[in-house]
Amino acid sequence: MKEPFLYDLVNKMYHFATDNLSEELKEQGGLNAFVLGSAGSYSLINLIQFASEKILPEKFNNNVLPHIEKGCQIGITAVPFLYALTNPNEFYQIVNEHPTYSLGIFGTYLGLMISANQHINKKLKKKESLKRIKKKSIGLQS
Repeated sequence: MKEPFLYDLVNKMYHFATDNLSEELKEQGGLNAFVLGSAGSYSLINLIQFASEKILPEKFNNNVLPHIEKGCQIGITAVPFLYALTNPNEFYQIVNEHPTYSLGIFGTYLGLMISANQHINKKLKKKESLKRIKKKSIGLQS
């Protein structure tokens, strides 16, 4: 069986982060991969969101970015399921032969989803708050 998608890069990053751990922690390979994947993706997405809020126009951040994030969430969720449906034997092999890799990918997925959901919900609350303020100010002007 060929190596999973981006295996070499993921393997290098994993070993870069875990090679200096104690033996007891190294033995928790799947847990380490899950934590590193989720924390890394969560941090990266939050950094990208922060940068986009500082660099890109506010209109883009409030009106376009949440839709891009939703689309990415759908895509990130759909790809593994479609792969499992179209290549069930390979999918099963990857999960069984590379459990640490699989747990790391699942952690990455979870970190991405949580970060994107938090950002989308923050944007929705801000929009709702602005609508309420507008309604109140219109009511006061009448």
